[in-house]
Amino acid sequence: MNSFGISEFAGRVGDMVKKTLTGEGTSSASDSPPPSSSSTGCSPENLSNVNEEHFSGLEGIFSSINTESKLELAIEKCKQMILDSEERSDARYSLIHKLVDLRWKLQEMRHGPQSPLCENSFTVMGHVFVSCNFEDSDGFCEKCCNRIWNFVNLGYNQYYTCNKCRYKCHQRCLNSITRTCAYLKDHAYELEICPEVGLSAQQFKCHECHTGLVQSGTLRLLPLIDSSRRLCDSCGRWFCRQCHWNNELVIPARVVHNWDFTPRKVCRGCVQFLRLMAKRPVLCIEELNSYLFSHVEELSSVKALREDIQEMKKYLTSCHIAQSKKLLWLLRKRHHFVENANMYSMQDLIDLEAGSLLKYIHQVTSVFETHITKECESCHGKGFLCGLCSSTEVLFPIHRDVTTRCPDCLSVFHRDCFRKFKGFCPRCDRMSRRGSQQGGECSSATAESV
Repeated sequence: MNSFGISEFAGRVGDMVKKTLTGEGTSSASDSPPPSSSSTGCSPENLSNVNEEHFSGLEGIFSSINTESKLELAIEKCKQMILDSEERSDARYSLIHKLVDLRWKLQEMRHGPQSPLCENSFTVMGHVFVSCNFEDSDGFCEKCCNRIWNFVNLGYNQYYTCNKCRYKCHQRCLNSITRTCAYLKDHAYELEICPEVGLSAQQFKCHECHTGLVQSGTLRLLPLIDSSRRLCDSCGRWFCRQCHWNNELVIPARVVHNWDFTPRKVCRGCVQFLRLMAKRPVLCIEELNSYLFSHVEELSSVKALREDIQEMKKYLTSCHIAQSKKLLWLLRKRHHFVENANMYSMQDLIDLEAGSLLKYIHQVTSVFETHITKECESCHGKGFLCGLCSSTEVLFPIHRDVTTRCPDCLSVFHRDCFRKFKGFCPRCDRMSRRGSQQGGECSSATAESV
């Protein structure tokens, strides 16, 4: 059995946090890791009661945080106060905890309330930790880097996992965690390629745990890089070996700018963040680098197919047969393909480079097209007849190779016919003449009344 239960452990950590925030029993600068915020069955609302003396001059902001804009302002103010505070001071640790709480509130405001915590769950640095089962325990502790053995899950080796970012940690290491949960970070990629700031800007310390990265005497001999210093290709910061395990992942910035899918070495924090963000459609390639569409043929093909999906969605959402068959459910794993044609996730781009995405979209659009043009009379009846020729062929806007649309009224014509008549649209012409006749009749009626 454990030397103390989960509730007693969480209570001790909670008392430590309380002492840190109120200033009781604290010393000045300390080399120990920052204390962790934790309490059994707690909620984000309970974590926001931070000592207000650290926020002097911001009472008007923190006292009435009830809108997204106010929360964003409070977060920016808190960031600035963290930068202005003394390094490794109690005030800085309190501000960091407050920043985590504010980001949690902003996350709930944007995406709704988070699921309630389990009875034996608690939070540390934004991580929502729960005790894990035997079969899930084989791995490594993110803090001490020692193995978590799957046959000794009790007592000294008991461990917990964050159910948000999958951070694994021994029970004994919970009180020394320094990494904020990746789930609370801004959901935006670093789009500058390896924005290295240099060791001097980090004061020759690990960016995450602040462990010294320079051995005694090396400063006099100029930079002597050793194996303990590791650069993260995603965020551009230097880390120690405990915070950077040489994991290799595809870097979003290199994909967007260079279409480079070569895996690069990244720190553990970025590993969790990139994995968490992998399937989130947050990349608008059209805005970030529109030149890719002219240089990457597969990307251009996917763009055209996604635009076809947007056209076919108009038919499928108004067809009761398509709804009963749940045809749009074929895109359930990439629901953003139904919502728009511009946003991509990193997983979309990786699958596109691997060749699986294009095949997948071709299969789905083939099913949609067959339903609209051949199987369903209701959808087939919503097709177009070319108004510039006598052909009885039913046209659909998804047949890009043979059709074109009027930019004003969106009528569909044969491409050759539309070019032959130099962009003349009979429907727009009829509407224009009808409008002119109605305008003339109104003028005549006005003159007679006068």
